[in-house]
Amino acid sequence: MKTLRFYVIDDNPVQLFWVKNHNSCFRFEGDQVIFNNKLDCLEEEVQIEAAKLVLDENLAKELVKMFEIAKEDANQLSDEPIQENFDTRSKFVSMINNTILYCSYQQNYSIFEFVCEIYVKLLMFHSFQNGNKRFALSYLVSLLRFLGFHFKWSKGLQKNYKVYEIQVAEFVEMFSRCEENNDQSEAYEQAKQTVLKWIRDNCVIAIKFVQ
Repeated sequence: MKTLRFYVIDDNPVQLFWVKNHNSCFRFEGDQVIFNNKLDCLEEEVQIEAAKLVLDENLAKELVKMFEIAKEDANQLSDEPIQENFDTRSKFVSMINNTILYCSYQQNYSIFEFVCEIYVKLLMFHSFQNGNKRFALSYLVSLLRFLGFHFKWSKGLQKNYKVYEIQVAEFVEMFSRCEENNDQSEAYEQAKQTVLKWIRDNCVIAIKFVQ
């Protein structure tokens, strides 16, 4: 039997999480999960596995590795290659480590809140000479894929980038205003909640089976 794995952080019931975030190719029949393989016109029972994400240095290493993948994907979204500064990578590593440490101390934290925290930091990263928004979106897609989720329209991200480009620019503007006003409290949290809702609304558990 095939196993579908995705990652969680909190201890909320897996079935409730699954109902809220599952792909439309799956359905419940009692305690069984049925996968509708639309390509082969077949249905089969599958197992679901919610793995607990450990917020530690091993995770940090995996997330740092995604830098190259996200940069390569971002370069596919424009004819202008992304240019790094001399300290871009060191700042990125520091940001990942600090964010994981911060999240490890949070109570009742969801997987989407963790993803949102990293994505918000990337929106405020500004450490490339150009293409910061492209990189942030590409990294978000890669991070969600790593965690077992699919970001809607991202399969053809190059084709569908315009769907998200305006929204991402609005997010950057929101957080830029917070920085200009030195506002890290209510306005910042409201902006972060807006991004969190956007992420939740635009991703589902991926069709990604493990052996």
